[in-house]
Amino acid sequence: MNDNRKLANRYELGDLIGRGGMAEVFEAVDTRLNRTVAIKILRDDLARDPAFIARFRREAQAAASLNHPTIVAVYDTGEEIEGEGRSATNVPYIVMEYVNGTTLRDIVKSGRKLQTERALRISVGVLDALAYSHAHGIIHRDIKPANVMITKNGDIKVMDFGIARALADTKATMTGGSTVLGTAHYLSPEQARGESVDARSDLYSAGVLLYELLTGEPPFSGDSPVSVAYQHVSEYAPAPSTLDSQIPDVIDTVVLHALAKSPDDRYQTAEDFQSDVERVLQGIPTEASVAPKPKKMSPNTKYPRTKPRGNSVLVMLAIAGLFVGGLTVWLATQIFGLSSGDRITVPSLDGLTIEKATVLLIEEGLVLGEVSPENSERPIDTIINQTPQAGNSIVSGKSVDVVVSAGKSKVVVPKLIGLLSVEDARRILSDKGLKLGPVIEVESDSDKGVIISSDPAAGSAVSAGTEVSLSISSGLKIVPQVVGLSEAQARADLANLGFQVQILQQVVNEQIGSILAQAPKPGTKSSGGALITITVGVPPGTTIVIPPTPTVSPSVSPSTSSSPTP
Repeated sequence: MNDNRKLANRYELGDLIGRGGMAEVFEAVDTRLNRTVAIKILRDDLARDPAFIARFRREAQAAASLNHPTIVAVYDTGEEIEGEGRSATNVPYIVMEYVNGTTLRDIVKSGRKLQTERALRISVGVLDALAYSHAHGIIHRDIKPANVMITKNGDIKVMDFGIARALADTKATMTGGSTVLGTAHYLSPEQARGESVDARSDLYSAGVLLYELLTGEPPFSGDSPVSVAYQHVSEYAPAPSTLDSQIPDVIDTVVLHALAKSPDDRYQTAEDFQSDVERVLQGIPTEASVAPKPKKMSPNTKYPRTKPRGNSVLVMLAIAGLFVGGLTVWLATQIFGLSSGDRITVPSLDGLTIEKATVLLIEEGLVLGEVSPENSERPIDTIINQTPQAGNSIVSGKSVDVVVSAGKSKVVVPKLIGLLSVEDARRILSDKGLKLGPVIEVESDSDKGVIISSDPAAGSAVSAGTEVSLSISSGLKIVPQVVGLSEAQARADLANLGFQVQILQQVVNEQIGSILAQAPKPGTKSSGGALITITVGVPPGTTIVIPPTPTVSPSVSPSTSSSPTP
């Protein structure tokens, strides 16, 4: 794609700032908002996959709903037509927050070793992002150093939420390109087995990330992605302290607890994991169970990597088969210990909450699998779809994935402040799928009818069809106190508020040139353009000039109007 190109007649592409197995990232300028952004443009081969595109659109929308300081914000998505005629392809792109910093991958590759405390604090930031995304029903699925950025100020930013989800659901294989090849070091055991995953899979990957930040290398390595995946499934990671004797035992416990093979044996929530890391930083006991720790070795001793044992060839073939779809169900059950078990008729979960669905599935001998949010008119947080469907027969112990209503699709409330008419606001809201709510007049220094505020406020993410109420200026302004000011200052103050001024003169011996009286009185509410009469003191002998009859009558609140006083 031409890096001088302008996407959507809005985004001017600049320098290429990143390239990965699935996309290229460009620095760009949003000409409409005059801000620097980052734009990720997907690889052509992924852009030709209809299933991926459909999933990508849904997940990009979900990711755009995440608003958290540790998550790289998604501003916009779109598609650009590449090529002509039959070869034309709609290439999706994502407009993201531009982060001035570097990725953890670059830091790790540089050979720079992080201080233990810094590694722990980075982990706290990553877990903070995961806690927020999990609370909104979004599993990252691809936590790795390349997806974590450190800003110039040292802040943590996690990116690619939703994109990893879309990739996972295309059933990409380990031999199908670098999309999955590059992430084998951070796969959870359940990902490596091709099973459905939940938020605890992200926590395993976060444990791998912390392990690498502490020791400089991931817990498992091998000559191929398949061998690395095998180790995630069948081998146990050596304690971090066996690679660095300066790492205390309590950190070993936390990391190895996060790397438990079974999701049930590791941290259950990102908050739990984050809390223990913060406890380590504060020097107080953690909640993690104590795991047996291998004997520490001399810092000068090269730690021997554990090699596959027993049926390693069959196991590695099984893992590869799960990724490429080449092994039979029989072989998978033999290798991974799955049992044909009893057959269970899948119950209907439609309309249930996650809590009720979990109880029902357990009673039936099944478990809850992946939970995905989707915009819907149905009540929020209730199940609107499931896989397998109700009535199907599956093996006892298997999981049922569900889709949960996230409510109506989200719309960002546009900026309406400063518009001169309610009808303009109604049109803009309608274009966004929103409705005009009640309109009330409020006192303001602005001209009559100007929009002062909206509720919800501009930038708020609300459901489509939401009513937005407006506050508009009544046009009534508060007459200021000008008595005692000079004539010039009084004229200026009143003119700045849009008032017209009539000058009366009064002969005085003192306060010459000062304002002696005004009408209406200070604090009076008066419309813009109304006439304010002020009396200025002039010296004896001055010929009093009678002002002409005013052409504009004062417009004031009846209860507060008055005449000038000498």
